[in-house]
Amino acid sequence: LEERAAICNRGQGDVFVSVHANSAPSSSTTGSEIYFVDDKGEYTAIARGVAAARSMDIAPRALGCNTTLDIVSKEILFGALLEEYRIESRELASYILGPLGGHMISYGRGIYGNKGLRVLRFTRCPGVLVEVGFLSNPQTERILRQDQYQRSLAESIAEGIVRFKVAQDQTACYTR
Repeated sequence: LEERAAICNRGQGDVFVSVHANSAPSSSTTGSEIYFVDDKGEYTAIARGVAAARSMDIAPRALGCNTTLDIVSKEILFGALLEEYRIESRELASYILGPLGGHMISYGRGIYGNKGLRVLRFTRCPGVLVEVGFLSNPQTERILRQDQYQRSLAESIAEGIVRFKVAQDQTACYTR
């Protein structure tokens, strides 16, 4: 899972979207859910930056750090950047949930913050995990196997990404 984030980081992706099919104890559960990394309640931006920089094994010397103060400063800045990604990830999730929620089996169940999603924890851009339906529901499983339905889901996710990027670009124009 960490390698997926590494691929995104090496390619300098603008956003990261991981698409999955969920499962639930009840076979009647349906709908789509979107997750983003959210550990805001546990850590400050500074603590998050320190922890993330260390867990991502970012070598301080490779970042141009020569003193302890340099290292701490870089980790604090990294924490602020991760906080921005967290906010943008939630926004990306909401832009995707709208078009995705219009599908027969993928009505929007909601957007959820989750601290333990390894596939998202290490991306250096806004990222979400999209659960398009529940394979534990026989009707959902049958529909998710259809090529046309998969294409429609992909188009809805892409529409949400485009809307997110347009909104980001408009915000950037107003803040320059």
